[in-house]
Amino acid sequence: MADVALDHGIGEASLKRWLWRTEPKPQRRGNPPRLTSALVDELVALVTATPSLRLYELAAEMTQRAGFKVSEQMVSRALRSRGVGKRRLVREKRLAVGAVDGTRYGPQHRRKPEDRPHRRAYPSDFTDAEWAVVEPPWLQHAAALPTEHELRDVLDALRYIGATGCQWRFLPHEYPPFTTVRRWFDQWKRDGTVDRVNADLRRLLRRRVGREDTPSLLIVDSQSVKAREGGSGRGYDGAKKVAGRKRHSAVDTMGLPWLLAVHAADIQDRDGIDQVVPTDVRSRFPRLEQILADGGYQGRAEQKTLARTGVPLKIARRRGDNTTGEWAALEGPPPTAPGGFQVVPLRWIVERSQSWVGRRRRLSSDYERSAETSAEWLHYSWQFTMAAQTAR
Repeated sequence: MADVALDHGIGEASLKRWLWRTEPKPQRRGNPPRLTSALVDELVALVTATPSLRLYELAAEMTQRAGFKVSEQMVSRALRSRGVGKRRLVREKRLAVGAVDGTRYGPQHRRKPEDRPHRRAYPSDFTDAEWAVVEPPWLQHAAALPTEHELRDVLDALRYIGATGCQWRFLPHEYPPFTTVRRWFDQWKRDGTVDRVNADLRRLLRRRVGREDTPSLLIVDSQSVKAREGGSGRGYDGAKKVAGRKRHSAVDTMGLPWLLAVHAADIQDRDGIDQVVPTDVRSRFPRLEQILADGGYQGRAEQKTLARTGVPLKIARRRGDNTTGEWAALEGPPPTAPGGFQVVPLRWIVERSQSWVGRRRRLSSDYERSAETSAEWLHYSWQFTMAAQTAR
């Protein structure tokens, strides 16, 4: 080697580098594919039937079918060998629909509270039909009740504040003093009276339609609202561009609330689900089989929730959700999806329930200095909504 380098007037190291570059390199051979042609056919049929499946879901399914560990990389290579990969969907344009007829909210849906003998009535007051349903559970579950004022007047005052969003000091004189109303509000928040009353109303509504007392499916969603005051539990939601708090709600298929949580808006949905769904959710709801959520909870929240509670978390996706794309042939035009608004089965229920809460001006933004007080107003709002449903 040294003699050859000396004959050509170059260094020995340069000769070695030149020989290393010119010598043919042995081709690297990987492990042979472990998925047979029949298994790859099953894999292609699986993604064709359900294009929104993700790699870890496909890997878990093929592991069961093949009888050995199938990795996500193995699934991806097998699909690409058949010309299948993730593609972004192209949204189709929809024509504008015509005007909506007048069959929605109208005079036939309005309720006028009955006149009270000792004071004027406000639209937010309980009707006699609603009070006949709400009074028994309050008398049963409240550890302490107002003595110098009527229970109904105190609850009507809370309904007024929740409906109008006024400050405590702005409470009209027809109601008990705001200090008295606030004292009972804090007392019932500490001992959990409102939650127990809500449980009775939920049970009554479900039995009226012939359902079991506890649900078999919970639908979870979050809502970020601006915080108008200071205090604890505040953050910035970068996705919604909102500085405030985030409200989590878990409702059944009737839209009735079962689990609520309020925390800072900077906590992602996939992390906040640990606060709304407790670890002992299976013991609290023995019939619970599944939790449904939107794309904000996908990823690690699915595996963590299943391992922590034993209840599977399913992500409900609309057709054409481009967060993860869909499996399609790599050659040719991308797949298309219908444009415009689409109703996702079951997921719209929790959206409707959140809109019920948002119609109360006290909850249109977060005016509380603590997340616990904000959550208590959510409990009251749901109670007033369920009271109206039970009185029909």
